[in-house]
Amino acid sequence: MRLFEFTQTLAESDSPVASAITRRILVQRTDLLSKYGPALVTQAIDDVADFVGDTEEIGSSDVSGWIKQVEQSLAGMGQQGVGESSKPDAYQRDEINATSGFGKNSYAYQQDGGANDEDHESDRRREQQVQSGTWYIRLNGKLIRDKQGNPYSFNGKAAANKAALTMQAKLFNQGKEFMLTTNPNDKQQGME
Repeated sequence: MRLFEFTQTLAESDSPVASAITRRILVQRTDLLSKYGPALVTQAIDDVADFVGDTEEIGSSDVSGWIKQVEQSLAGMGQQGVGESSKPDAYQRDEINATSGFGKNSYAYQQDGGANDEDHESDRRREQQVQSGTWYIRLNGKLIRDKQGNPYSFNGKAAANKAALTMQAKLFNQGKEFMLTTNPNDKQQGME
């Protein structure tokens, strides 16, 4: 395939993703064409574009991420040989998802069974709740309480951890087990 044929694929491509990648390579990354040749570059572009699928918008950061994927694909093709295709692994799919969105028509969406099982937003909210909620310290399984019998409470895990480490450093507490908890109740002992 000649460079002229490669530039024609830009005009013929029905994929806006493939067109955007091809344009960027022709303008800024001609080194890929020199190193791998138009045939392999076109194959890598098609692989990435098929993987990404349809997108509503294409930003410059999206194209930059896709170019990185094309480079990785080309590097893999160079190691595998010309006849073998390179499919992105789970890490690469996650990277593409992060840079291109996760549309219902995308290859990544279909490969993950139609759902992104990595609910990062819920994980972040859960972690924030855990870090900032009310925390207590257990000493050998029992909550540490004040003279009135109320458990000492700490605002946030970091504050509870700092207090536990301070107590643990005391000579008379060495060998005792400290544990942080969000449960303000002592564990019930078994019935005899």
